[in-house]
Amino acid sequence: MKEMFADTLIIGAGPAGISAAISLQKAGVSNAVVDRQIFPREKTCGGLITGKTMSRIISLLDEKAAEDPALFCDSGNVVEL
Repeated sequence: MKEMFADTLIIGAGPAGISAAISLQKAGVSNAVVDRQIFPREKTCGGLITGKTMSRIISLLDEKAAEDPALFCDSGNVVEL
């Protein structure tokens, strides 16, 4: 297992956790996001993220990232938005 060091640990990779991670990263605070589930996963809501939530997450990304919204992990995994 690869060791990882971060200033902050965020529990939960939902919209709130990801928003917190983006905001902390922009402020220069390293962070790690963990979730009890493996992604992608089936959800009762069908994996829906509302347009309002999506707009908010994209607004947190920098201008370049907003053109091609995706979150990149240290492991090399990519989460497309």
